[in-house]
Amino acid sequence: MLSALAFVLVTAVQAAVPSDCELQPARAVTWEIDFEENCSRYKVADAYLNRSDLTDEEYASWQILNSWIKDGQRGMFFPAYSSSCQYASPGEDKVLSEIIRSGETWSNGTSMEWTYLSTWCPGEVVQGGCFPEECTKSRDMWGLGLESLFRYFPVAGSLLYYELSLCVTYQWDAGETITELHDASGNKYVMFETSTEEAAASGTPAVAPNLPDGWVSASRVLNESFTLTPSPESSNGKPVTFGEKVAFGEYACGMAVILDDGGSKYYRYEMSTNGSADIQLQINLIQKGLAPGTLDNYFFYIVGGIGAACFLAIICGCAVCYKFKICCWNTGPKPDNNQA
Repeated sequence: MLSALAFVLVTAVQAAVPSDCELQPARAVTWEIDFEENCSRYKVADAYLNRSDLTDEEYASWQILNSWIKDGQRGMFFPAYSSSCQYASPGEDKVLSEIIRSGETWSNGTSMEWTYLSTWCPGEVVQGGCFPEECTKSRDMWGLGLESLFRYFPVAGSLLYYELSLCVTYQWDAGETITELHDASGNKYVMFETSTEEAAASGTPAVAPNLPDGWVSASRVLNESFTLTPSPESSNGKPVTFGEKVAFGEYACGMAVILDDGGSKYYRYEMSTNGSADIQLQINLIQKGLAPGTLDNYFFYIVGGIGAACFLAIICGCAVCYKFKICCWNTGPKPDNNQA
């Protein structure tokens, strides 16, 4: 449950990355939580990052409440970029923070501020999906002994594609190694996270991916710094409406993401004229393309429909039994057990 909002909503938006957006060094681990019902993700506000009572053990033991879930990717991915800057929250003109009360056990007994970071099902692919094969729900896909709430992974030789509304700019410094994916349509992606700290520091995948036909991977050393920004950069674009399928480029701060079968993630930095059209022709959408907030209603209608069908079957069956005096009850005279 959200309460004690620490901001005032405004109507203006950032039309582009502001010139005073201050890049911050990449952090290997941060605290993030998801409100799955509307696909929103929050990270702990920067002011709380150095508190001595906010330990990894505290985070791990936190029994989060009120429909929130802890980010299951924590500890699974390490940043391959140098620095980043969040310049707005989706749909707003600045970075928004608010107090969230969800069963915290911090030593001082107070709730923390959390920063609204992203929306992870804003587009036509909703929660995304895998191609050419369907996703798997293995919890330890890469044998790292890690539990994850990030439930879906690509099987060997497949990729997972999804989209974000994320108003963050990323930078790789000159002299660093970056790894890219290119598809047959001309889209280009740069690796921004991988599954081990050593590989992230080297700019190469922790596990070499098995790629679908038409996809290639290559690494190169940057001669100059490389900056990645959302498309569009505007923090609003078309207002993000939960459950509405909006084309990439129309909603705020679009980011297209690839997760490979070795546990590395990539942002698209150059989009072809076809965009993700070829991917969407073969993608197997997670949960049939339903948004998480609609799943309860979906299952309610299914269960309700089955229940109603069973009830009608019983009524109709009993009507037949009554007409032909069989099955359900005996309408004839009761036998006299005392007769000789």
